[in-house]
Amino acid sequence: MTRVAALFLVTSLLLPNISNGAEDFRISSLRVTDSRVQLTYPFDEGFYYLLYRGDQPSSISELVDLTIDSSGGLEDRDYLEHEEAYYRVQRVSVENSLD
Repeated sequence: MTRVAALFLVTSLLLPNISNGAEDFRISSLRVTDSRVQLTYPFDEGFYYLLYRGDQPSSISELVDLTIDSSGGLEDRDYLEHEEAYYRVQRVSVENSLD
């Protein structure tokens, strides 16, 4: 599978409709530059966001970025080092932190 096809899978299947509680969490945009993948989403101050990457849709487990600020964006800066890349964004309530 080509890199473009892998990213299409990410945007069409894995990212746009992640549900967390009563509200849907949606990725606003996916941008691929020469050296990185950038995802944006509507920020909610009651949550923090984790970006995971994997070489296959069934093995998305490597944490590549996290944010707790209002930037509303996550990045994979090592995108070019991987033949294929699949992503998952996890939205975590600050009241139910994973740590």
